[in-house]
Amino acid sequence: MKNVEPTPIYKLINTKTGGSIDRVTIDLDLNEYLKKKIRDTNRLRNNLDLSKSIYIRKYIDVFQFKQPYNIAFFTFKNIAPFKLDDVSFYMFLDFDINGLDGFDNDLGVFDEEEGIIFQYDDTNTYAGFCSVKQPSSFEVSNSNKMLSRAKSIQLNNIIEDKPGEKTSALAWNFGTLNKGELLQIPIIISGGLSKEELLSNLKEGKNRANSLIPQVLKSINSRVRQIQDEKFVKMNETTTEEC
Repeated sequence: MKNVEPTPIYKLINTKTGGSIDRVTIDLDLNEYLKKKIRDTNRLRNNLDLSKSIYIRKYIDVFQFKQPYNIAFFTFKNIAPFKLDDVSFYMFLDFDINGLDGFDNDLGVFDEEEGIIFQYDDTNTYAGFCSVKQPSSFEVSNSNKMLSRAKSIQLNNIIEDKPGEKTSALAWNFGTLNKGELLQIPIIISGGLSKEELLSNLKEGKNRANSLIPQVLKSINSRVRQIQDEKFVKMNETTTEEC
């Protein structure tokens, strides 16, 4: 892992690789974001010292089973000295169905009842994702169009109906994250050779994800997940110039 910002915003705390579980703990520096918000709104929080790093901690737990789905838990802990308002989580996936031979003729669907979003093409190959929590908004549209307005942090609840190069996106709004609080979102990803197979895989994955929540919470609250691994200290200071 390497910071891709001139100012390092990622601080790798520790990692662990296992047979079916990979875990990563990262601190995300909020300073650059807060400085931008202050510039945009011309408002300054009282006694906010931006000369020191202010972090939110991110725990990633990826489960890889001998099943037709993978599950990635994203858990965030507010370790900043203040609450965070209007917190949302976004997941963008560009499946490129059939790779370079067929990436530009995908279609998209959002299953509102199940909260599942997916792409497919004329070869009846399907890929999609969801969570155990209903999303607040969705979109399937051209990747470049979506990325060009990424800073607006808003999905338009649309599905482009013409075949093409697509990205699928879901968003979940969590509201206020108080100091010391956690928010957690598991993402289930799967594929299939029919719509029915894909939906069945993802529904099964949602049930499995729900059963894993206590295990993940136990891990992220453990002492070992909070300890800075010394081998990452120097790497965390690395920056990328002219990024």
